[in-house]
Amino acid sequence: YTIVIDNNSKDKTRQILDTLKVDELICLNDNIGFGKANNIGIRQALKTNCEAFFLANQDIYFTNGSVEEFLRNSVKAFAENNFGVISPIHFGPNEIDLDFKFLEYISEHNAPQLLINFQKKTNLDKIYKVKAVNAAAWLMSRKCIEEVGVFDPIFPHYGEDTDYIKRMRYHNYKIGVAPNLCMVHNRNQQASDSKDKLYYRLKICALSYNKDINKSICFIVTRFPFELNFRIKKLSVKHLELIIIFVKIMVFVVSKYIRIQRHRF
Repeated sequence: YTIVIDNNSKDKTRQILDTLKVDELICLNDNIGFGKANNIGIRQALKTNCEAFFLANQDIYFTNGSVEEFLRNSVKAFAENNFGVISPIHFGPNEIDLDFKFLEYISEHNAPQLLINFQKKTNLDKIYKVKAVNAAAWLMSRKCIEEVGVFDPIFPHYGEDTDYIKRMRYHNYKIGVAPNLCMVHNRNQQASDSKDKLYYRLKICALSYNKDINKSICFIVTRFPFELNFRIKKLSVKHLELIIIFVKIMVFVVSKYIRIQRHRF
């Protein structure tokens, strides 16, 4: 059962979608962001009898491996090992190098033996536990969604998957990678270093940090200013501008704080 959410595309996406055979096509009048749009699809999918739901970005496509084996192994891991989300291997646009962020997620520190075994082409049917993986391609169990919920709409774009993983961890669900299926995430392989993008990422990190359900409110309140100061110091800006950014983000977080804490659980 296929559901497509079009987030108010301005190109020829809708004309292309009209030529495809999908079960449900939902065209939005506004671009409401990644999380909110996926939530519409997830809620529609929950009305079916499906036991798992695959979230797929518009900029991914599969290359090597078997989707059927991926699904079979994943559903088994959902039932037997309390995994809530499982993702394939993510390659970059050249189909040779791993996606730059995904490579961090499957480092030896974050996912022991995964990268080594993938390169050796051994134990590919195993589901490897990882600390995180971006939501470009997530297979989610119904049980996990029903218990953890959907993406928090407080995150307009970016950060919603990190927040979801933290909420999964609180409910004792694991996130995994299945190396028997590969896909390409057709996106820029270098993070933007523009001041506007860096400032936006700091705001998202601030939201995510303060909303972490696994930490006490007391810990977050006392620790966050130091964490924010550490991150801001990495920016290549003058001292006065660092202070201004620090104050702006603190004000932003305080303005969202009641909303953040109200939805911690």
